[in-house]
Amino acid sequence: MPAVQPPGSGRRHQLDRASHPDGQQALDVHALTIRHTQIHNARWRQVQVPMQDQKLERLQNALDSLDALDAELIEQQRAAAQPKPRHYELLVE
Repeated sequence: MPAVQPPGSGRRHQLDRASHPDGQQALDVHALTIRHTQIHNARWRQVQVPMQDQKLERLQNALDSLDALDAELIEQQRAAAQPKPRHYELLVE
């Protein structure tokens, strides 16, 4: 006997997430999350830690610039994650 599937889980009801408005929004937020993480980790792993013992005049300025870039990406990420008004129309077959 086949397993019982919850309503809306069959192939007929599956949607391509990227073509669905909420799915596209999630992909956009995810892309911003990756960019934010890349900048954050690059600042820490490739600039701050390797150069922490060196006396460099512009090191703090570089770190501050990367922090500002990271903060800007976080703002964009949070703005993109806000719920958007959607209009759906249900059709009876």
